Amino acid sequence: MLLKDKGLLDDTIIIFTTDNGGQTATGSSNWPLRGNKATVFEGGVRGTAFVWGSKLPKLNYDNIQLMHASDWLPTIVEGIAGLELDEKKWALDGYNMWPSITTNNESPRKEILLNLDPPHHGFVGQAAIRVGDWKLIAGCPNCSFAPAHKGDKCPDGWVHLDQSIELPPYTPSLTWLFNITADPNERNNVADMYPEVVKQLKERIEFYNSTHISQLPPPFDPKCNPSNFGGVWTPWLD
Repeated sequence: MLLKDKGLLDDTIIIFTTDNGGQTATGSSNWPLRGNKATVFEGGVRGTAFVWGSKLPKLNYDNIQLMHASDWLPTIVEGIAGLELDEKKWALDGYNMWPSITTNNESPRKEILLNLDPPHHGFVGQAAIRVGDWKLIAGCPNCSFAPAHKGDKCPDGWVHLDQSIELPPYTPSLTWLFNITADPNERNNVADMYPEVVKQLKERIEFYNSTHISQLPPPFDPKCNPSNFGGVWTPWLD
């Protein structure tokens, strides 16, 4: 191993992570979690990662503390590099997770806004938030960026290891509430049982929505087609 040969391995932290769940339509598996990359179900928003370093105080364990991708920057800068970030200057959304990662201390993060997508082009819109054990989905649970991509590319249910899709019973509801700690596979919508929790989480969504700037997808430009550039995705505008 190059790092070891160069005498750098003992002074190196290796982080391997992802920003979303797998796209089951192209061979990935999120089983037994529900949904895939194109959804706000756990199969789309829950990622896996590992952190390795020979000098870490706690090794060979599973950390299930709540963490968001935006936490990596302060974790690396403050937690690993030991530098200070000026919160007033940078206004970061992330937290330094290094104490949680290295010792399994409780996460400083208590909630994650998973998505906030307004209605557009006939799409009803989508909002999803995780607060503690609870997760609320309001609106369409899948395909916020491409409503036409239904079925295999954007399942409402569970994609088994053999790629067969288990669909849930039909419901016209546009509100889903799950206790992710007790029901990580999101099989039991308990919105009707806990209306106060639904109300509280909707209020948190409205809090974020009060400063939300809509980012509507632009119309498709055929000039961007990779076939125009030898099959390569590349900038196409001057």
